[in-house]
Amino acid sequence: MVIAHRGASSYAPENTLAAFDLALAMGARHLELDVHLSSDGHVVVIHDDTVDRTTNGSGTGTGPTLAALQELDAGSWFGAAFAGARIPTLDEVLARYQGRVHVHTEIKGHDGSLAPDGRSSPPPSHGGPGHHDFVPTGAIGGDPCLCSRIAHGMAGRRSE
Repeated sequence: MVIAHRGASSYAPENTLAAFDLALAMGARHLELDVHLSSDGHVVVIHDDTVDRTTNGSGTGTGPTLAALQELDAGSWFGAAFAGARIPTLDEVLARYQGRVHVHTEIKGHDGSLAPDGRSSPPPSHGGPGHHDFVPTGAIGGDPCLCSRIAHGMAGRRSE
């Protein structure tokens, strides 16, 4: 099994649609990606806690709104051919690749404050603190509140 870690991240800017498209073109049928929650409650595909390394911006990846995050250039740091690449949402990725690839989602952030309502504990439907690997579609780790949101968002979607 070949899993494209953050897409074809040796050949295109990590966690961008360009990297995921290239990974599929290269024959990968499994994508690994990383997600955080934006300040306005959108699940965004970015690895780091900050946008400094992979965009032309600076600051946290969870502080800005989705609109502010998507104004950033997530491709120029890698090369001129990728200028203008944007930070995608998980919904965009799932819609684009539905039926073509397995998506393995690493949920970043271990602080309940990432939840839109600032809860420090998981929602009642969750298995409890420390119960992270419960999403059957390949999500792992991180904030229980975000895990729950992703599980509900992926419900009914098939990866192949």
